[in-house]
Formats: sequence, C-alpha cells, structure tokens
Amino acid sequence: MLGWYIDEIVVYLARRLLWFLRERRSEKWPKTEGQLLSARDNDSIYPVAEVVYAFNVDGSRRTSTDERPFFWRKSARNYAATAKATEQLVVRFDPSDPTNSIARDRDQIYRRSTQREYLMR
Repeated sequence: MLGWYIDEIVVYLARRLLWFLRERRSEKWPKTEGQLLSARDNDSIYPVAEVVYAFNVDGSRRTSTDERPFFWRKSARNYAATAKATEQLVVRFDPSDPTNSIARDRDQIYRRSTQREYLMR
C-alpha cells in the first residue's frame, strides 16, 4: 500500500513539474483572446482537469486542450467547475508553431484584476 502512495506522489510531482516548465516556456509567447469550449475533470487514475478552448491566429481558428494535473480528484473537479464560469480566456501560443498553446492561470487572474479595476473607476 505504501508503494501505491509513493507512486501517486512521484507521478503527481513529475506531471506538475512538466506543467510548470511548460508555463515558464510560454511566458514570452504572444497573447490572444480565446473562448472556453468546455472544462471537466477526467476519470483517469491520476486526477486531471481538462480545459478545451478555441482561439484565432492569423485568421485561422484553432482548438486546444490543456490538462492540469491535481493530486486530489476533488481539486480537479473544483478547478473544472470554476473554469466553466469563464467564457473568455487569454491564450498564449508559440509563434513558430501556433498549434502549441496554453491558457495560463496567471494570465486569467491578471485579466480579471484589470477588468475589476476598470469597473471600479
């Protein structure tokens, strides 16, 4: 049983590290507006929240899926439920390969805070 817990922790940490590196790599990528198409938690053995979104680059509409790893299934479910409340997203894309994109949480939080400041004026 202890081996199963260690396996869960190692897999979670590896997936989280890969997600972190992907976020870091995308910091300098250009941003564009995107639309949330769906958000849900999956039923795999390792909890993941899947966020599906669409965005336009150079007049071409693209669709992508982000999979965010979680340790607890309830956390993935809560994240997906919160994401469903967002219609518009900020999407970053790789200019050399626009099929490679990400909807980073930091960009969404910044967007909401600037909108809030605008509404308070």
